[in-house]
Amino acid sequence: PRRRPSDNKYTAGPVLIVGGARGLTGAACLAAEAAFRADAGYVAVAAPEESLPVLETRLLEAVKRPLDAVFDATQRAGALAIGPGLGAGRTDLVRRLLAETELPAVVDADGLRELEPFERSAPTVLTPHEGELARLLGEDSTWVRAHRLAVVRRAVDKFRSVVLLKGRLRLPPPGRVTC
Repeated sequence: PRRRPSDNKYTAGPVLIVGGARGLTGAACLAAEAAFRADAGYVAVAAPEESLPVLETRLLEAVKRPLDAVFDATQRAGALAIGPGLGAGRTDLVRRLLAETELPAVVDADGLRELEPFERSAPTVLTPHEGELARLLGEDSTWVRAHRLAVVRRAVDKFRSVVLLKGRLRLPPPGRVTC
């Protein structure tokens, strides 16, 4: 939706991006830049302390917060983007963010590592590619590629979330649809 004249940066779609580990700051930067292009009024990035100088240089408009202050940063957010460049070993953080916040969330990339089913009332979107979804469901990625619609339905049932499987949908010839 378009901004109203009465909106300020905190009422015009504040977004918190959780990611940007050392060597993976580009993903968090791209997510922040996309949030600004989508007209978010306030964009913050919570990242490991050692990544903050890189983010400070690349993202002039975004607020940068250390990852250990992520729960404080959620107080100003209207939505979460969890995972772009988050790095391995952050499974507990992802689980806590999903369990302890009521913010709409998009979980992508490293946020999907070892993700287990969760309960939450806030809208949640998972955006795996074939390999990530294969790992989440204990399948082979070639099987996921061959059964895209069926596997998305399975993921929706398992995670009770919107699941956007990245990649091209290859439809069978007319009259041979199987799901």
